[in-house]
Amino acid sequence: MPFRPSLRWDQEDFIRALDGATGHETLLEERAYDIIGIGSTSGTLRWISPSVSHFLGWAPSELVGAATTQLIHPDDLTALLEGRSQALTGDAATLELRIRSRSGRFRHFRCFGGPLTNAGGEVVGTVGGWRCIDEEVEGREALARTAARLRHLLDSMSDPYVALEAVYDPDGTLTDFVVSHSNPAADQFVAGPTSSISGVTASEAVDATRLTWFVPLAEGVLTTKESLSFRNLGGADIGAEPGRFFDVTIDPIDDISVGVRWSDTTDFVRNAAEAAQREHDRALELERDRIASDLHD
Repeated sequence: MPFRPSLRWDQEDFIRALDGATGHETLLEERAYDIIGIGSTSGTLRWISPSVSHFLGWAPSELVGAATTQLIHPDDLTALLEGRSQALTGDAATLELRIRSRSGRFRHFRCFGGPLTNAGGEVVGTVGGWRCIDEEVEGREALARTAARLRHLLDSMSDPYVALEAVYDPDGTLTDFVVSHSNPAADQFVAGPTSSISGVTASEAVDATRLTWFVPLAEGVLTTKESLSFRNLGGADIGAEPGRFFDVTIDPIDDISVGVRWSDTTDFVRNAAEAAQREHDRALELERDRIASDLHD
């Protein structure tokens, strides 16, 4: 478990350091942070908890008197300054910042800041708590990488694919789906090569009258968490021209989303029909030959 400073010890040290200034008690008593510090109205560190050594390698004496901007990643400076301004006006600010360790490595922290006031109610600085969120950020980044790989895989598919999020009316009845993601093959299938259908509803992308069969089936997939597959659906059923055929699969994604992929099986259906017709014609020909042979005999 990460080191947690003694909140009682920090509070007593705060009181000594601030000479009776108030505003930090709630932060200390109700919130558990890895590092706690106070800064002047100009952003100079006036005090920082000894736990900074554990998380960032600095001795407190190395940081007291330094500007907080010297510790923050350059890309986070704007967020820091905006958060400080917000805190000085009396509003608490919560933001994520990358803070430089003594080794030069930046670590991720979720930072809370609020105004520090004296006994007369005058704002004399800011008081803040920092919680290290390296593991949380690493987890988010890993999920983002996984999502990017999955998106690349879906976008490279030759078959159309869409992710659909359920739309409910005020009574809680599922009425439609909105396209949360569509791959290029789906965009071209529905809207053409230069348009995207992401963000539109399914009933807008496909004539709503052709969608009546889909909504209850997709709702069933959401309920059962089991996929449904359909072989050789007619094109008119999915918004394509009549005479074409498609295999369609509806997969559950989460509690409110399904994935739909489809592939054109028109050639397969036509070839199978032509093969069946040839077989039928051949059977008729053989039967005629048999009857003719019987009559001859």
